[in-house]
Amino acid sequence: MPQSFVQGEIRIFPNPAHDNIYIEFPANKMQNDIVDIVLYDITGRLIFNYEYKILPQLKLDISTLAPAVYLLNIRGREENFVVRIEKY
Repeated sequence: MPQSFVQGEIRIFPNPAHDNIYIEFPANKMQNDIVDIVLYDITGRLIFNYEYKILPQLKLDISTLAPAVYLLNIRGREENFVVRIEKY
C-alpha cells in the first residue's frame, strides 16, 4: 500500500513508487529558495544530485531506476533529512 512520509510538513509520496515521487513543500516555505535533492542507493552510491527551486510540489522521475531501496536526502537552508524510498 503506498504511503507518504511527512517531515517538518514536507510530504513525500507515494512510497513505494514506480514512476514518480512527489515532494510537497508547505505554503510557508520561501518559494524560489534552493533545495538539494540527492538520491543514493542502499550502498551509499550517488544516483543523482539536483538543485531545485522550491515549488509547492516537485516531481522526481524514477522510472529508469532499477527496483530497489534508495535513500532520498533533502537539504535546504533550515532542514536536512533522509527518507527511505522503495522503487518497485
